[in-house]
This record gives sequence, C-alpha cells and structure tokens, in this order.
Amino acid sequence: MQMDFWTAPVRSYNGNQYVLIITDRLSKYVFARTLPSATAKDAAEMIFEDIILKHGAIRCLQSDQGSHFKNELLAAITKLTGCKQVFSIPYHPMSNGQVERFNSTFCDQLKKYCNDNIHDWDVYLQSIVWAYNSGIHATTNFIPYELAFNRHLISPFEPPSSAISMLKPNDYWEIANRFKKLAIRAARLNIQQHQSLSKQRYDNGRTNRTYHQGELVWVRVLSGRSKFDSRFHGPFIIIERINDVKYIIEHAEMHYQQEEHVNNFIPSYDRK
Repeated sequence: MQMDFWTAPVRSYNGNQYVLIITDRLSKYVFARTLPSATAKDAAEMIFEDIILKHGAIRCLQSDQGSHFKNELLAAITKLTGCKQVFSIPYHPMSNGQVERFNSTFCDQLKKYCNDNIHDWDVYLQSIVWAYNSGIHATTNFIPYELAFNRHLISPFEPPSSAISMLKPNDYWEIANRFKKLAIRAARLNIQQHQSLSKQRYDNGRTNRTYHQGELVWVRVLSGRSKFDSRFHGPFIIIERINDVKYIIEHAEMHYQQEEHVNNFIPSYDRK
C-alpha cells in the first residue's frame, strides 16, 4: 500500500486542511481521512484504526520520507504488525505514483463541487472517494471495491433486483474464490501491460547510464533555486548502487550522504 498527505489550499469550516490517503496498489482501492494537521500521530491513528483494526495488517507500506511517515512511532507499529516500511526517493513522485495519481484525480473532482464555497471541500471528500472506489479503474479494468473485498458492490443508486437466487454456503464460497483468483490474475496482467507501455514512453530517447563506485557526479538542484543559481551542485562520489535507478552518494567536500535517483545525475569530467 502507498500513503501520502494532500494539503488543501484553504482550511475548511470544520478545521481540516489535510487529507491522508492510503491506496492499495493491486486493487486501487482508496482510504482517505480529513485531518486538521499532518503529524506522525495522525498517520499512525489512521493506519491502526481504519486499516489494521478493520482489514488486518499491511504487508508493505510505501511513503515519502517526510517526518510524519519516517519516525519512531510508525516504525514501531510496522515492526509490531510485521509490515515492511519502504520510502520513496525525495523529489521523485513517480516512485510513489499510485497515490500521487489519485491526489490529482480527487483534486479535480473537488473543484467541481467547491465553486461557490471552497471552505466546505471536506464535506464532499468521502463521496468522491466512494465514486472512485465504485467505478471501473482504467488500469485494471475492474472496480476497486470488488477487487478489494471480493464481492459485488451494492450501489444505493441502483434499484434492487426482483430476481432472487439461493445458493448453498459452500457454493457461494467456491464461486467467490474462483472470481477472486480470476479477477486478481486479470488485474495484475492489465497493470503489467500499462506499466510496460508507460516504461516504453518514459525510456524513449533515455540513455541507461550506469555509475560505478568512486565515480564523480553532479546532482540536479530540485528546490530552492532561483533562475540565476546553478542547476547542479556537487561534486558527489558514488558510494553504493542500490538498484538500477537508486544510488547512495557522498558530497566530495562536505562528506554528507544521501540517496538519489539516477535521473538527477550528470557525469563529472576533468577539464583539460
């Protein structure tokens, strides 16, 4: 699962200015809670009350490296429940793309309801989340609710069917399990196909440069830069290659270390 805080442009009449969003990467099902603050305590309460106590423990939880996620409280909860906590690369939202994509989706939907009064945006949040969870997802081609809970969604806006079919409890269990296996297999295949197409578009014209331990690189300045400042700073020394796109680097003069995405590197060459 992936989680992230979304910050509203204004504080609502109810005192809320943040939304904590947790998304299941397979089913695309979304949990969301409006909050007056964005603290470690807020994140821990939602994970424990809305996820663990209602649906069970989480196997893997991904987030950015903000202090509201990377702290002793969440580390203790994930350790006690057997959850692996993973952090995305700073200033690289694509590594936490599922929840970032929903942030954009529900923000666009909120605009449609808040034309007259933007201070009541939190009133419409749960309705938008329900609409998202009950619609067919473009990537999986399944309804997130049905993938997450393995049963047909009964919509309050559809008239009840007059036809009644009675099944034995064992028959229902077998049918439900058969649907779940087929739906998850199909959803995974659809996700992989979309990921493959996205990767092809992303890799067009991109050089797959690999850096080795000890090489010098310059790192792109991603924040706090004016138009007159340098676009890169450094140099940095490659300390360790974590995977194909993530490295641990160390500043050659100040000797602090950080994790960085390969997209933010340019090689350092000696001037002759």
